[in-house]
Amino acid sequence: RFGQGHLVSGGFRPAAGTRKLGARVVELQISSYDIIALLDSIKKAGDHRMIGAVGTVNMFRNVEKIGEILGLSIKNYIIDDAIGQDVIDRMIADGCDAIIGSYNACAMAKKRGVENYMIYTGKQSLVRAISEAKQIAKATWEEQENSLYIKGVLDYASEGIMSIDPAGQIKSL
Repeated sequence: RFGQGHLVSGGFRPAAGTRKLGARVVELQISSYDIIALLDSIKKAGDHRMIGAVGTVNMFRNVEKIGEILGLSIKNYIIDDAIGQDVIDRMIADGCDAIIGSYNACAMAKKRGVENYMIYTGKQSLVRAISEAKQIAKATWEEQENSLYIKGVLDYASEGIMSIDPAGQIKSL
């Protein structure tokens, strides 16, 4: 019954989806656990002078601090829209010898011959986002149902409306 018009999306797409589709888009966030797991595998894979993390502000929250704890040097590059080759080129010019990010970021880094690691959203983040989308859809549906009920009452209230409080006292006529 409910759930139509609600999407789950990651990266910069939630805001774009809301604007273009008119649907409520729940952001699929990357958890700190997902970041720690990725950085740990990068640390085990090799020695990097500087790792560049590219994504939206919510994608790599605290990535520099987590990297510091793990003994990795990380620079975060925040983007507001789709990633372009210019961002990857700037990262390389800044000394990044490995790049972490989305599929597109990794594909562009690979074209430049730079080691790259794609960030994956863990199962817990996906379950949380779907649950949030369901809750929002249900609340939206309940509000629409309530609005239709009130409209129906008002449409057929030619004699007037009386409201009472929970104690049975008349509040208004």
